[in-house]
Amino acid sequence: MYNDNKNFSIKNVILQFLFLALFIFILIWLFPLKSDLNKAVSDTNTNDTESVLLGRIFNENIISMKDGAKAYFTTSRLPQKVGDKVKMTLKEMLEKKIVLDFTDKDGKTCDLTSSYVEITKYDDEFVMKVNLKCGDEENYLLVYMGCYDYCSTTICEKNPTDVKTPVLYPVVKPTPTNETKSVPSCTLKVASGSLYNNSYYVGNVVIEFASKASGANATLTGYGLGLSTNYSNNNSYTVSNKGTTTIYGYVKNSYGNTAVCSTTITIGEISNVTYLYEYTKTTAGYYNESTWSTPSTTAVTATADRAVKVSTTTEKVIIGYNVTTTVDKSQPIYGTKEITSGTVDKEVCTSYNYVPTGAYSYSNWTYVGDVYLNYSPTDTTTTKYVWVDDSNWVCGADCTAGTTHKYMKYTRTTTAVTEYKCTATEIQSVPLVTTIQVITGYKTTVTRTPVYQMRQVTYYSYKTRVWVNSVTDTKWSTYNDTTLLNSGYTYTGNIKQK
Repeated sequence: MYNDNKNFSIKNVILQFLFLALFIFILIWLFPLKSDLNKAVSDTNTNDTESVLLGRIFNENIISMKDGAKAYFTTSRLPQKVGDKVKMTLKEMLEKKIVLDFTDKDGKTCDLTSSYVEITKYDDEFVMKVNLKCGDEENYLLVYMGCYDYCSTTICEKNPTDVKTPVLYPVVKPTPTNETKSVPSCTLKVASGSLYNNSYYVGNVVIEFASKASGANATLTGYGLGLSTNYSNNNSYTVSNKGTTTIYGYVKNSYGNTAVCSTTITIGEISNVTYLYEYTKTTAGYYNESTWSTPSTTAVTATADRAVKVSTTTEKVIIGYNVTTTVDKSQPIYGTKEITSGTVDKEVCTSYNYVPTGAYSYSNWTYVGDVYLNYSPTDTTTTKYVWVDDSNWVCGADCTAGTTHKYMKYTRTTTAVTEYKCTATEIQSVPLVTTIQVITGYKTTVTRTPVYQMRQVTYYSYKTRVWVNSVTDTKWSTYNDTTLLNSGYTYTGNIKQK
């Protein structure tokens, strides 16, 4: 009996636990928690830092639209009849310079037509709906405006004590049937950069995702370094500004579940500024000596900057030559010679002069004027006429008539052509000259035999030196230039921007 009661008690406890779990599940399904309505950034956000950050970007953008619309919609631009509406899209607001261009949390431009401001006229006030759609996220804001006692302008926003503070209403999207609740994970690392050299940071800093869930969209967002661009399906970004900042990385799966990771970095000088370092090297003064000259018999004296070596030796030297000339009769040298072998009679020209050839040369035609003739002239070799026109005339006194011809008259000069030729000859006896070959000499050989004598000869050899002053050489180069350092250069401590 004791065992039966015990079994009954265990079964009862199990049944009560199952009923309680079922009751809690029904309550959660019927009455979603407030946190479920605040999924503007992600369906399941387990990181408070990410939720605040993403929500702030959206809030700032929608408040910017609200403030711009309040300033633009003056009384004349508001709807005049109850029920009337006026609407302006985000695109129109940007074109009218009412708001500045902005992007969503992913660095993308918000929808220019689905984002708008709409004002509706009611009995005693206006309601402005500010709707913002950025990607999959869409929310709106209601603003109550009218001419209230506390307005400092013609129309103002309704006092928060008179109406509930405008709130953001999230767009609740249906939950996919196969939604995965697991949140992707990520970690960040400094891939390169932050190099510390001689009190200066150099190079860019590259942030990478050390780990990222497979298939997840990745985003890098930074504050303090001017880094605000988001990258989808990318895993790195180069930070090039100066300062210390925290870089946030986000990964989101296909259902919008988001995880956040961050890392803090510090970089010094801006990466696109190159610094040069001054190096110096001092070379002490020294004497630059030449090599010894080739020994010569030319005497040289020593000076402060010239050293001389003198050496004496006994040598056989040439003091002259014995010259012997030999004539070889067996090798004659031939030439030519003209001889007279009598005379011959020959017609010889005794006079030359210029004689006309019968031909003539003419100059160019020259216009000399117009002439009027009662007859037709004939051209010659030196004169020609070119007809122009005719004039008829009649004389009534003696009943005569005629024609006057007008010509252009041209003339040219003639010159007789002559040639220079013989004009007189006579017969003369002319010597008959013959050229013959004769011996003009014989081959001669000159032999020079040197005559030697033993004498003492003095040779001089010298070298010079020139003082070279100390030199200080200064160069600018990048830090840790091993070529300069290994050559004896040292840092001066001076640094300049390239």
